[in-house]
Amino acid sequence: MESYHNRIKNSLIAFNVDQRLKKVDWITDWFKAHYLYSEMVQTYGDGSTFVEIGTWTGKSAAYMASLIKEYHKSIRFYTIDTFNGSTDEPEHAEIIKTIGGDLFSFCHSNLSQCGILDKVNIIRMDSIEASKLFADDSIDFLFIDGGHSYEQVCKDVKAWYPKLKIGSYMAGDDIDSPAVYDAITELIGIDNFNVERYSWIHIKKSEKSWN
Repeated sequence: MESYHNRIKNSLIAFNVDQRLKKVDWITDWFKAHYLYSEMVQTYGDGSTFVEIGTWTGKSAAYMASLIKEYHKSIRFYTIDTFNGSTDEPEHAEIIKTIGGDLFSFCHSNLSQCGILDKVNIIRMDSIEASKLFADDSIDFLFIDGGHSYEQVCKDVKAWYPKLKIGSYMAGDDIDSPAVYDAITELIGIDNFNVERYSWIHIKKSEKSWN
């Protein structure tokens, strides 16, 4: 049975997360990893590097940047997106049309309204090409939420895994998607990741190579 102390602690964490989420909740998005983002910012110190693949309208980036600002951390945070929508999800194109056809400007405006543009580096680029901008063993936390096809998830994991430090965290969203689940279990191994609040989480313990 959970102790009284832990129940109070978890209740306070939930309250603080919910209060912070209200600051960015007006941004329309599917972001669900706020607990994980909160934990990462509290875990890592100044000089750390965080990378998010998949920005969309900027809700997740706004939440992460707001946390970095709130905790007065000097964390280098990058969010990466083509801002064209995922090719494997054709409904993205229709959504982009409803916001005027310019997802990048829409996202940039959202982040600006949150007052956190100075805490986030937006990279408008394909995620695989963007991985070449980062040195091996340089990233402390990587969150993958770009394309959700089996092929794209595999490409992202393979391209970005060498960029992670040993002991760092790699995580992602939509593990309930069969394509995402198949890619992660095949490349990472079913016993090498946990699932917490909709996100899969893996700690890098050694280098991996795939054919």
